[in-house]
Amino acid sequence: MQEKTISLEVVKSHFQQWRMTRTKRREKTPPYLWEMVRQIIDHYSMADITTALGINKYQIRDNLKIKPSINFAVAKTDTAFMNTQKILPHIKDEQTYVIELHRPNGCFLKISSLSFASASAIINQFME
Repeated sequence: MQEKTISLEVVKSHFQQWRMTRTKRREKTPPYLWEMVRQIIDHYSMADITTALGINKYQIRDNLKIKPSINFAVAKTDTAFMNTQKILPHIKDEQTYVIELHRPNGCFLKISSLSFASASAIINQFME
C-alpha cells in the first residue's frame, strides 16, 4: 500500500502553529516537523519548501542528515538536443537526477527522481 503524501500547505500550517506556540524564539524545531519535511522533500522543489516553511537548505540538510545525492546535469545548445549519452557520458544509470531543460520558445521541462536512462527518451522528444 502506498503512503499518502502530505501537502506543503499542511506542513506550512504545522510550522506556523509551532512558531505561534513555542516558548522561546530560538527554540529548536521539533523532530515531528522535520519528519514532515522529510515526507515532502521528494515532491516539492527545495526553493518552494524553504520559502513556504521559513527554513533554509542547510537546516534541512543538517536535521534530516541528507547527503548531497541530487546531481544536476546542464546542457545548453542552440540547435536540437544532441544524443544525451554524448553530452553527459559520466552519468551513472543507477543514480537519480533532477534535470531542467529550457527551450528557446520558453517551454521548460523538469524531471525529478528518474534514472537517467528513463529520462533520456523524454529529454530527446522534448528537445525535438
